[in-house]
Amino acid sequence: MTLRALAFGLLLALLIAGFTHFNDAVIKQTMFIGSFLPISLFGLLLLAALAGNPLLGLTRLRPLTAAEFAVIAALGLAACGFPGSNFWRYAVSFVTTPGRFYALDSAWRGQEMISYVPGASPRVAPGQIQDASALAEAVLAGSAVDAPTATGAVWRLTDDDGRETIEALVQNTDASASERARLAEALNTALTHPDFAKAATGRDPPPIDPAVNPATAEHSMWSRHRALLGAAFPEALTPPPRGGPVLVGHGRPDHPATQAMLLGKTDAQLLPDPRDVPWAALWKPLKFWVGAALLLGLASLCLAVIFHPQWAHRELLAYPIPRFWQEATARGPGAWMPHVARTTHFWVAFGIVLAIHLLNGLHVWFPEVPDIPLRFDLRPLRTLFPNASRVALNESVFFPYLFFTVVGFAYFLPRAVSLSLGVSMMLWVAAGAVLVSLGIPVSYDKFTPSNTNALRLGSYLGMLAMILYTGRRYYAAVLRASALGPSDPAHTPPSAVWAMRLVLIIVPLLVALLYASGLDWPLALMLVASCLLVVVVTSRIVCETGCFLVSGPFMPAAVILGLLGYEAVGPTGFALSAFAGFLLLGDPRTAVMPFVANGLKLFETRGEADGSPRPTNTGRAGWLFAGVLVLSMVVAGLATVSLKHERGVLGNTDDYALRHAPTSMFRNGLGPLSDAEALGTLPDAVRVEGLARLAAIEPMPGQLTWLAVGLLLVVGCAAARFRLPWWPLHPVIFIVWGTWALQNMAFSFFVGWMVKTGVLHAGGVALFGRIKPLMIGLIAGELFGGLVWVITGTLYYFQTGLPPERVFILP
Repeated sequence: MTLRALAFGLLLALLIAGFTHFNDAVIKQTMFIGSFLPISLFGLLLLAALAGNPLLGLTRLRPLTAAEFAVIAALGLAACGFPGSNFWRYAVSFVTTPGRFYALDSAWRGQEMISYVPGASPRVAPGQIQDASALAEAVLAGSAVDAPTATGAVWRLTDDDGRETIEALVQNTDASASERARLAEALNTALTHPDFAKAATGRDPPPIDPAVNPATAEHSMWSRHRALLGAAFPEALTPPPRGGPVLVGHGRPDHPATQAMLLGKTDAQLLPDPRDVPWAALWKPLKFWVGAALLLGLASLCLAVIFHPQWAHRELLAYPIPRFWQEATARGPGAWMPHVARTTHFWVAFGIVLAIHLLNGLHVWFPEVPDIPLRFDLRPLRTLFPNASRVALNESVFFPYLFFTVVGFAYFLPRAVSLSLGVSMMLWVAAGAVLVSLGIPVSYDKFTPSNTNALRLGSYLGMLAMILYTGRRYYAAVLRASALGPSDPAHTPPSAVWAMRLVLIIVPLLVALLYASGLDWPLALMLVASCLLVVVVTSRIVCETGCFLVSGPFMPAAVILGLLGYEAVGPTGFALSAFAGFLLLGDPRTAVMPFVANGLKLFETRGEADGSPRPTNTGRAGWLFAGVLVLSMVVAGLATVSLKHERGVLGNTDDYALRHAPTSMFRNGLGPLSDAEALGTLPDAVRVEGLARLAAIEPMPGQLTWLAVGLLLVVGCAAARFRLPWWPLHPVIFIVWGTWALQNMAFSFFVGWMVKTGVLHAGGVALFGRIKPLMIGLIAGELFGGLVWVITGTLYYFQTGLPPERVFILP
């Protein structure tokens, strides 16, 4: 590892961290990261290998070697985990927009749902009333007392409707949902009255500091009033949830910091100034989520170090992405260009694919220019398959995409893998059609408990079981050595042992941080476990199959709710599980662990054309990656928050990140909350905490059955693959089927499988080797196509100040 390779790698990491949000949200081109084969990294480095090295060769400077390119790529990969879809795409919207959208929805306000969010509104929610009759009786009794009391203050300061509700509830020991809601409104009418504290205590409240903004002053006043209410009704009224704050300005849209972030500047500049951002208000909630995301990223890095010896040296996984990079950059002694760039096949494929994407991009800018469609419209066939057309994600079959990068990658994969990925969505639609005909819905909603979410959870658990079973002796030895010290360094590398020790420290710290945010510890433990499950299995998929786009199988809150039931989770538990789960695992298409797992392989096999390992210090590489992770979190945060403050969060056209994801805790929590209220179990769900949740567990119907089906499909397929030489499918088929990523890529994997099969049948291994440069050319041409339009959009934006046309090359 040379000094210049380290310097170039850190510069690339800074570029990725600082430029990603500008590309994705301002000029809106193909995602700068977007997958485990980011165009920002491999596109730029291919450009350096094909054009930069020859230019260096013409000077006295020594061209970059393949080993140096591998180090640069590895450091760049380590920077890809946080800037894009995995955290910063959502973080600012999550802490600023929920209060605004909550204020616009009468159903959410009617249930006072924001009162279940830690550090948000102190108003009383209907579910926080444990004994409506006792509370009403205490208020009515307090009305007859002349001395200042909180009960008397409620009676005197509420309105006539509130007093009527209180009188009616004294005679009714079994309050209905509507009566409970009216009582909550009566309490809130009194609680929000400016004179409540004086009426309750007989003393004037402390004067309001004129330097404090009105929104904060009012929130503080209401919080004091809520505390007085809680002291007056300790048994009948549940206090506000502990922890937080998790929202800027306590979730109030009228808070100055919230307004500044939502609306942006009236005189927005092309380049923002980070010093103008209201960091003090933003940091209060962001400290929980930045800390949690960073801890999860570091835990993921440690897990990658632990799994690497088993996957790379014992199971000999293919690691297709590092292998592609070795094939693309390998060059002979004294050569300036890679081997593949000296073949006609490479340049023909590269030129054709690049020309197609340039032409299609020009069509977006100038519609009169013809385009070459890369999507095939078979939707008229839906009339022949009505049940299949009702299956979620059926467009993978009826309206498929062609991505040359995927075709090229499929060529390098084992045929069982590319076939499994290629037919995964066909099998999904076929199986779904059968289920639909039986009246069983087949949906794709990651946010709510469903049969498909439970199925995917089972498949991920099945894959994890196979991973742990295959390497059981190694993992047990590492765990034992982490406590007792390594007895055989050759079998248990010191880097893996120390990584295990760090994991055993980081995971409790992450659970403790989530607990401090307001999430009860059993739910925090389940949330962290589900996040680690997804990142480990996703890493295995990427390292074994090369499927470089893996979308989220489920949201942690959805499977936690499905397995435990609402009474064991509660409204605060669901809200924070949805909130934290999305920020930690919003989109595993850019999760940290697969990036660093591939980075470790690049470090290990840097410069070796045959992929054989070179001596490398995995522990040293891990510490270097940890530094890059922290650096990318800080730089990406500064760039993202500054850009959003300059242009306004509401100016973001990414509706998924702006509205859909941040409000999932309200939108998907309203249904189960209303059901619990109708059944009379909502107060119990609000009150339950700690180990008492175990006694309240009641899985939703069908969840355990579908989980078992998913687990058995993966384990059964893996067992068949181990025992039956003729078995054609890889268990990955049951992990990725029915996901958005494979909806986009399955057809291209199938095309790649057909090409490879045809080549092997026609010319055997010799022809297969001669076609390799052509397939690398397909990949390089598509990466360059995306890079060209990113550069074009950037130049256009800085020249005109206007957003360019959106040209998407990869999903």
